[in-house]
Amino acid sequence: MELVSGVPQGLAAAVFTSSAELSERFEREVPAGIVKHNRSTADADVDVPFGGGRGSGIGPPEHGDFDRSFYTRPQIVYR
Repeated sequence: MELVSGVPQGLAAAVFTSSAELSERFEREVPAGIVKHNRSTADADVDVPFGGGRGSGIGPPEHGDFDRSFYTRPQIVYR
């Protein structure tokens, strides 16, 4: 936790462990937009929000349901 929390970026982080307690603690405490357990930080799914924290994040997460609000603006039309 000290190592992953000691960098200015926060796009993705991974933990490799067989301990459920450590895995859950990592998920709760790590300052990253994408958290993976026993998997590489590469290859995020395209249909889920993609955005980082701290120095890695600019604006809201992209992809998934967030795309609609990120790339459009609502408009109400009465006829």
